[in-house]
Amino acid sequence: MSRKSLTLEPKERSKESSLTEIAPSAQPLAPDEPLARSSRAKNERQGARPSVWAPSSDVASGIAQIQKTVSSFKRQYFEKVELVDEEGNPLGEEVYNYAPKSYLLIGTLAQFDTGHGLNKEKYSSFQLLRRSITDPEILTFDELYERAAAIVGHSEKSV
Repeated sequence: MSRKSLTLEPKERSKESSLTEIAPSAQPLAPDEPLARSSRAKNERQGARPSVWAPSSDVASGIAQIQKTVSSFKRQYFEKVELVDEEGNPLGEEVYNYAPKSYLLIGTLAQFDTGHGLNKEKYSSFQLLRRSITDPEILTFDELYERAAAIVGHSEKSV
């Protein structure tokens, strides 16, 4: 299985600094990456209750990578950045960056469908995990698609 990974790292500050260089972190993984561990036996061997499904190693490492990237970004850019144009002239705008937004894009919610219904224990374990983590925001590919479709549908109605 091929794994594609992208992290937007902050660039060194220079005269050419712009708003696009102080972007949030994004960590997209493949849609088929698992959201929860593959077997309940692994969870039980590690002391978890039978109804608890631990996050997959891809989810855990994606969260750790993004949090480290955002932390490095905040150290490098502090709280305030004065925007300049291509020639280094001040644009008269300042950006305050206290907590840049970050995302982990991984898997699909279809992973919780057993073919005979929803695996409620696995699904609830995933939902509880992602609701308790504010940075990064964890999205699945199908949820991102639905958001994009809603935006496109809304903008088509407005025109």
